[in-house]
Amino acid sequence: SITIPAGGAATLFVSFSAESACSGTGFCTVRVALDGNEIAPVVGNDFAFDSTDGGTETTSSWESHAIQRVAAGVAAGAHTVTVQYAVTNAAGTLRLDDWGLTVLALRQ
Repeated sequence: SITIPAGGAATLFVSFSAESACSGTGFCTVRVALDGNEIAPVVGNDFAFDSTDGGTETTSSWESHAIQRVAAGVAAGAHTVTVQYAVTNAAGTLRLDDWGLTVLALRQ
């Protein structure tokens, strides 16, 4: 959660990093949402946070990955930043470990 003080707006700079293992699918994706809505760049599930390298990686194929996102014009008040994930088919898995989420607010 982050609170933007009354009387102004802010631009949020969000960074997410994690050790990940993606397997059993084409690729695994993550996105960052502010109050349930994806923030820029908005790409839906068209962002490969980790891939299976053509099906050759397993649940033991750990790697480190990161993304940065920006939300401009965020109004005063309390807001929730979440990281959401998806795999490209139901048989796939994405394991995240040792993750970090940083949210910086620059008042406008």
